[in-house]
Amino acid sequence: MKLENHHLETTLSFIQNQASSINERLTYHWIPNISNSCQSQVEENLTLWCHIVAKGNKEKFKQRLAFEGFTLDKISLILAEGNFSPDTPLPEWLITLKKVIQKAENLELSQLPENIVNSTKIPFEPIYTPFIQVAWDKLRQRTKSNLDLLNNDSLVVLEQQLINQLAYLCTSVLLEEFKNFRSSGNEMKEFILTQIKESKSNNKYKQFLDNLLSDNLISFFEKYSVLGKLSAILINYWVEANQEFITRLNNDLPEIERLFSSDKPLKQVIDIQVGLSDSHERGRSVIALKFDTGLKLIYKPRNIHLDVNFYQFLNWFNQKSNLIPLKTIKIIHRDNYGWIEFLSSLPCNSEQEAKNFYYRYGMLVCLTYTLEGSDFHFENLISHGDNPMLIDLEGLLQPRTKANNDDNGISLTEGAESSILKGSTAQHASTASVGKLIQESVFRTFLIPIEYSFLNDDVNVNVGGLAVEEEKKIQQIVINNINSDAMNLGLKEVVFTQRNNLPVLNNAILSPKDYLEDIVQGFKETYEFLLKKKKLLLSEESPFLLLKNQNTRYLFRNTNTYNTILSNSYHPSLLKSGIKRSIALDVLSRAFLGMKNPEKLLPILRTELREMEDLDIPCFTSNTSINGVYVGKGEMVADMFEKPSFESLMTRFENFSHKDLEQQVQMIRSAFYAQLVKQPQPISLISTDDYSQKQNLSLSDSTSLNQELLFRQVVKIAEDLEKNAVALTTSSEAQRNSLMSTDEGITWLSLEYRAKTNGFRFPGLNQGLYDGNSGIALFLSALYKITQDERWKNLTDRSLKTIQNNIRQLTKYPKIQERLVKKTGISGTRGICSIIYSLVKISELLQEPILLEDAHSLTGLITPDLIKKSSFSIIDGLASSILGLLALSKTELASASIKSHSLEIAKECGEYLLQYQQTDDKNIKTGFAHGLAGISYSFFRLFALTDDKRFLEAGKQALQQEQNFFSPIDKNWADNSSENAVFNVSWTNGASGIALSRLGISHIYNDNLIQEDINNALETTQKYCFGEVDNLCWGNFGRLETLLVASKKLNQPSLLEFSHQGVNSLLSRAESAGNFQLFSGLPPLIFNPSFHHGSSGIGYQLLRFAHPDLLPSILLWE
Repeated sequence: MKLENHHLETTLSFIQNQASSINERLTYHWIPNISNSCQSQVEENLTLWCHIVAKGNKEKFKQRLAFEGFTLDKISLILAEGNFSPDTPLPEWLITLKKVIQKAENLELSQLPENIVNSTKIPFEPIYTPFIQVAWDKLRQRTKSNLDLLNNDSLVVLEQQLINQLAYLCTSVLLEEFKNFRSSGNEMKEFILTQIKESKSNNKYKQFLDNLLSDNLISFFEKYSVLGKLSAILINYWVEANQEFITRLNNDLPEIERLFSSDKPLKQVIDIQVGLSDSHERGRSVIALKFDTGLKLIYKPRNIHLDVNFYQFLNWFNQKSNLIPLKTIKIIHRDNYGWIEFLSSLPCNSEQEAKNFYYRYGMLVCLTYTLEGSDFHFENLISHGDNPMLIDLEGLLQPRTKANNDDNGISLTEGAESSILKGSTAQHASTASVGKLIQESVFRTFLIPIEYSFLNDDVNVNVGGLAVEEEKKIQQIVINNINSDAMNLGLKEVVFTQRNNLPVLNNAILSPKDYLEDIVQGFKETYEFLLKKKKLLLSEESPFLLLKNQNTRYLFRNTNTYNTILSNSYHPSLLKSGIKRSIALDVLSRAFLGMKNPEKLLPILRTELREMEDLDIPCFTSNTSINGVYVGKGEMVADMFEKPSFESLMTRFENFSHKDLEQQVQMIRSAFYAQLVKQPQPISLISTDDYSQKQNLSLSDSTSLNQELLFRQVVKIAEDLEKNAVALTTSSEAQRNSLMSTDEGITWLSLEYRAKTNGFRFPGLNQGLYDGNSGIALFLSALYKITQDERWKNLTDRSLKTIQNNIRQLTKYPKIQERLVKKTGISGTRGICSIIYSLVKISELLQEPILLEDAHSLTGLITPDLIKKSSFSIIDGLASSILGLLALSKTELASASIKSHSLEIAKECGEYLLQYQQTDDKNIKTGFAHGLAGISYSFFRLFALTDDKRFLEAGKQALQQEQNFFSPIDKNWADNSSENAVFNVSWTNGASGIALSRLGISHIYNDNLIQEDINNALETTQKYCFGEVDNLCWGNFGRLETLLVASKKLNQPSLLEFSHQGVNSLLSRAESAGNFQLFSGLPPLIFNPSFHHGSSGIGYQLLRFAHPDLLPSILLWE
C-alpha cells in the first residue's frame, strides 16, 4: 500500500504512545487524557498492578507506589491514555520501526524466495523480511568493508540469530491472529483441520500474510504497539552488538594473529556461533568464531581482567604445588571485552587420564571454594581431555549479600544461589546458621551435586558441575504444521542427551561415582598445599593479591527468574499496551514490599525494570575490593555485602584448618553419595543363592544378646552424633572449630529422603521423626533413659532446643509458619504430627511433661486446608498424622483438654482419610509406608479410641483391597508401585511391614484372615530377614523389629531367639566394618544420622532389643 507521510507520522505517534512504559511517561512530558471515558481503563490498570505486586493488598500497593513518591492520584495521570508533548525526543526504536514499515510497502510474497515463502522451520518467516532488510542496511552502513571479515556462511548465522529472536517474540501473537483469521466459527471443523487432517495446504496461511502486509503492517503494529517497539529494539541491539564485534575483530586481528596463529595468517571467519550466553548490555552475548586456518576463539563482550589474573594465579600454583598441573589458556583482554582460547570437548585417551580428570576436578573444587567461587554449574564446565575447564569465571569472588529480613524473618536479599543452596536447611529461622554453614562450604561452588527441586518436589534436577545427563524425555510445547493452514500449538516429546561436562573414554561417559576418591584426593592435596603456604598467602606478597580490585559480576537474583518474567511479558495481551507490560514486569518489586529498609536497594529494582523493559537480562557488577554494587552509569548501592569479596577470601583462608578440611571432605562425599543411594533390589528379582551371598552374614550361635557389644555400638553411634553436631551459632568459625562449646541448640547435616522421587538429597535435615532432628532426639533420650548418663541428657536437651526454637519461630513469624507448614505438611513421618509424636515419646522417656506444651502448640497449625491437601499414606500423609495425634491423646502426662483436642483433630484427619475409598484402584499401593497396610492400621487405631464404626469398616476394606495383591506361592504381597509387580520384604514395602501392621491391629480386630496374613508374612520375613542394608526403613533392623513385636504378641520365644542371633551377627559385622551398612553399594563409614535411614534409628532399635519393655515400637507409633 502506498504510504502517505502524514498518515505514517500519525500512526507512529499513536504506536509510541500505546507502547510507552511507565518509566518513559515519567521521564518525558506525558499529557494525560483526563476524560471520564478513560477512567475505567485507569481503574483496571490499578487493580491489575495491585494484584501483581501486592496480591491485591491495597496497603502494600500504596507502599509500592511510595517507593517512587507516588500517590494514587499522581500515578493515575501516568496510567491514563494520552500522548507525549511535541518536544519529546523521537526514540531510536521508532525511527527503526518506521523503516520497517517503509520496507514492507513494496513487499509481496510472490517476490520472495521460495524457501522463505514455504519455510517449515520458522513460523511466519516471510513477515520478518522487512525487519531483516532494515537490520542489514544499518549494519552494512556502519561496518562497511569490515563486514568482509566474515564469510557468507557466518553472515547467514548472524541473520538467523535475529530471525530466531524475532520469532520468539512474535510467534504467540501471530499464531493467535492467524487462528482468528482462519476461524470459521465451527470448533469441530477447526479441530478436524488442525488435529486430525493436519492439512498441508497453506492457502489460508498465505492469505493471512497478504492481509498483514496489505497495509504495510500498520494495522498490526497499531494493535500490538509494544511488539513493534520490542521488534525494533531487537534490530537496533543486533546491529549495535554485531557492529561492535566486527569493529573490534578488525582492530585486534594483528594481536590475535600474533598470539594465537603466529605461523598462519588469518584472513576470514568461516564459522560462527552466537548467543552463547544471556543477553546483557543492549543485546550483547558471547560469540564463538572459527577462522580459515582452523583457529577457534571465544569473544566475550565484558571485562575479563579477572580471568587473566586467575590464570596468573594458576601459573603460580602449578609452579609451586608439585601437583598435577591445571591447564591455563591464552587470553587477549581489552577494557570491556576480550578474546579467549576456544576449548572443545575432548575424550580421555586412557584410564589414567580419566583418573587425572577427576583428580584435577577435586583441585578445582578446592580452588573455587578458596576463591569464594559460586554458580559453577554443569553449563560452566567442559571436559577437555583429562582437564576439567571452567568456561565462565564470573562466578569467582562472589560477594556475600547482607541479609535484609522482612517483618517475618525471611531474607529477601540472599543472592541468586540461595534458593538452591539453602534448601531445607533454610526452612527454619533458628537453623539459619546451618544455612550459613552450607553457603560457606564447597556447596557454594556448585561443583558438587546440588539438587534443584520444582513442580512441588515432583522433579529434582542435579545442576552441579558434574551433573550426569542421562537421556531424558520431556513434553514440550511446540508448533505443529508450521506455516500451513493447520498450524497450531501441540506437545512433543523432546529428548535431552549428554552434556559436555563429563569425561568420555572409548565412547563411554565416565560417571563421577566411580572416581569419587580421586576427586577427594585432588581436593585434599590442594587444600594441604594451600595450608602449607598459609603464611605467604596471607602476607603482603600473596598471590591472592592478583584478585584484588577486580571487577566481578554480582547475581542479585537467579537468571531463571528474569527469563521467566521476560517470557511471560511476551503474552499477546501485554504486547498491546506498554503500561500493562510495565505492570507485569513490576512483579519484581514484590520482594521489596516486606523489607524493613528497602530504600537502599531501590536503585537495583529500578535498574532491573529499566533493562527488562528493553529486553535485557539485568546484569550487576561489583569490585572485589568494594562493598557495593554498580547500577547504571557511575551509581553504586553501598554497604550491600558482609564485606568486600576479596576481604571475605582472606578471612576464609585465615580460617583454613584440618578440621575444616575434614568437614568439607565429608560434605563432598555425602553430596555424591546422595546421588547414588538406591532402594535395595526386590527379593523377587534376586535368586535365592544370590540373596544368600548378598547377606554376607553368618548367623550367631548365641540366642542371648551380646550386651557388651550392643552398648559399645550404641555409644559409638551417639559419639558420632556428638562429633558431627553443628552448633546453632552465627559464628562460622565456632561451627568449624568448636561445635560443642556452647549451650545453643544443635543439628546435623544429613541425607534427606524425597518420597515423591524415591531419592535423596544432601544437605537436608528437617525437624521431623523420619529423617530429622526429632528422630535423633528420640534416640538420644532413649539412651539417657537407659544409661542415666548426663552426657546424653545434655545432647538430648540441645537437640530439643533446636526443635523448640523452631516451634517458637513458627509462632513468632506467621509467614515462616505458612511457608514451612505448607512445605513439610502434617504427616507423622516428617511433618507436624511427627514432631508431636516425638515430643510425646521424649516427654515420657524423660518424664518432662513441659514438652507436651510444645506438642500441643503444634496442633494449632493443623488446619482443614492442610488436611485436605495431604496424601493418604503413612510416609507423608494422613495415616501417620493420625498416629502422631493419637499418641498425644493417650499419654498420661497430658491434661484432659490436650488429649481431647488432639483426638478431635485425629478424627478430622480420619474423616478425610475415608476418601481414600474413592481413589482409583490403579493408584492404590500395598505395604505399610506407602499403601494399604499403613492406612488400615491407622483406621483400626482410630476406631479403638473413637468407637466410630466407619473407621472400623474402612480398615477392613483396606485389608480386603490389599489381599487382592497377595501371592500364595510367594507368601507375600506384590509391590504394585512399579510397572512390573515385584516383591519386597521391608518395613516400607512387602511382608515385613504388612506383618507389623497386622500384628499392630490384632488386639483391636482379629479374624482368620489376619492370622493367616501374620503367619505368611512372618515366614517370608524370617526367610529373607538379612540383607545388605541395616537401616530401619529398607533394612535388617526394620525386619527384626517385626520379629521382636511378633515374639511378644504371639508369645513365640523362638522368634526372639532368632532375632537375638541376628542382632549379634549384625553387631559383629558392624564391629568389623567400622559401622553399620546404611545404604546398598556405599561404604559403611558414611555418616547419616537420620532415624529411618540412618544411625540414630539403628541405635534406638538396639536399645529396644536390650529393653523392649521400656522403649515403645516407633515403627508402629506406639
